[in-house]
Amino acid sequence: MTLHYTKTPMKRFPFFVAFALFLTACGPATLSYNITFDTDNAARMTDLSLALRRVTERRLARLEANLTDFDVDHNKETLETSVSIEVDSTKAAAQLNDELLAPFSFEMRYVVDPETEEEGDITVEGLGSFRATGVEGTHIDWVLGEAMEGPLDQGKVIIGFTDEGVSRMQNVLHERDGTTIGLFVRGRLTASLQVDGDSITRTIEIPGLPSAELANIFADDMNVGIHMTLSPAS
Repeated sequence: MTLHYTKTPMKRFPFFVAFALFLTACGPATLSYNITFDTDNAARMTDLSLALRRVTERRLARLEANLTDFDVDHNKETLETSVSIEVDSTKAAAQLNDELLAPFSFEMRYVVDPETEEEGDITVEGLGSFRATGVEGTHIDWVLGEAMEGPLDQGKVIIGFTDEGVSRMQNVLHERDGTTIGLFVRGRLTASLQVDGDSITRTIEIPGLPSAELANIFADDMNVGIHMTLSPAS
């Protein structure tokens, strides 16, 4: 199944470390967090930690600040993981802190038929009202960003589902044939597809993103948001 890019805007294993925000009147700041992963796979945890660093660097670049140090420590005895983030600007560190701790949500929603169904609970201008399909972040196994072949240097996103996700997606395809399905990240529509009743394997693709870089940004944001959680200090 193929999704179309829209240019609009397991069980969890706890790993804890104290969170602290040290701000001075000016100059650098250090952020430290608890991390909760939804996996105990060491390779997956490493991939997520690297994705978190990329997310952090991109957000700081947008805030016109720099990452001066990024240290992830996993205690093999206590099974606790910590991350320490040093930033060269206290103002940017405060904004980054708010963004990293903001709740993340992902869900797939279908457009309701106003003639036969009750009104949806999220409305998108030009597309209609949407209701939940039951496919959420917990049903996503991993997201990849890749370059597409061709002269336009476009990118694509590949979304892989868990076993439960595949089952739920199959129900959506069967029950919502001909309906538009939207992908909502943090409550905002990011992509849409027309359900055609086809079966799926374990993945769907979103082609036609403006660049591979944008596809990778989307993939990192999704993986970090779905599979790891940063928590404030106790």
